[in-house]
Amino acid sequence: MGAKYGMPYKGSKDKIAEGIMHVLPDSEIFVDLFGGGGAMTDCALTSGKFRKAIYNELDSVVFDGFRKAVSSGSTSTCVSTVATP
Repeated sequence: MGAKYGMPYKGSKDKIAEGIMHVLPDSEIFVDLFGGGGAMTDCALTSGKFRKAIYNELDSVVFDGFRKAVSSGSTSTCVSTVATP
């Protein structure tokens, strides 16, 4: 089993994140349209395939939790958070 990514969240892509990253091409920016617990954003940035990530989440509580977790972590990665109304 691979590493744990993101926050615990129903519907998390934690278990399949590495497999998805494996088939994606390297790029400057990773866009996580359905952010949830941030498993894909976390995996994208730790994979080294992307320099920046954009995290999108409708649920404001989850969005704020992710934003706080990212802002208290390492400053070596760049994550933009986008709350969708």
